Amino acid sequence: MQFILTDLQKEIKENAEKLLSEKIDNLETIRKIDDNTRLDEDIWKLVIEQGWLALDVPEEDGGLGFSIVDAAILSEVLGYYMPIIPLFSSGVVFKQLVMHSNDELKERVRINPAGNVKIGSGAPALAVGSGLEIDTGGAATIRLEDSSSTSSFEIQNTGSVIKQRMYNNQPWVIEHGSGEKFRIDNSGRVMIGTT
Repeated sequence: MQFILTDLQKEIKENAEKLLSEKIDNLETIRKIDDNTRLDEDIWKLVIEQGWLALDVPEEDGGLGFSIVDAAILSEVLGYYMPIIPLFSSGVVFKQLVMHSNDELKERVRINPAGNVKIGSGAPALAVGSGLEIDTGGAATIRLEDSSSTSSFEIQNTGSVIKQRMYNNQPWVIEHGSGEKFRIDNSGRVMIGTT
């Protein structure tokens, strides 16, 4: 059994250490944590640009095709720098679900090296930014549900109109900063700047 790093693994480790040491100041990271920062967008962008989320995803699944040991070495380096990024949920859990799913599911859920996710067929093709794309070939619906209170919210694209639905007599509220700015109550009244 080999316990030393290969030349490629040394290169992965050295390049990651160089990039992260140039971009991350650990004291600044601690300050961001104290300020309740949820995501370090600059570091997250760097991780996506480098393709690190897809390092050990097979090339036929849109990844870089490195080994799980290579990905573990990269994760170790990332751990030293404590970046405020969703590495575990995005780079480990979801990736493993997709990689170890059957071919039918792989054709329905895709994640590309930039971290974009598509539910439907084909690769993500977002026009602006990054995120989640849903293509059902017909009316597509996103539903957020709280099963404990039987309340839910839906956004649906029917092809001719975008609909938003609230259930359980909930108001529709837009907040900015720490306060409510806009509300539509369950009777259809619109309130701006007041509750």
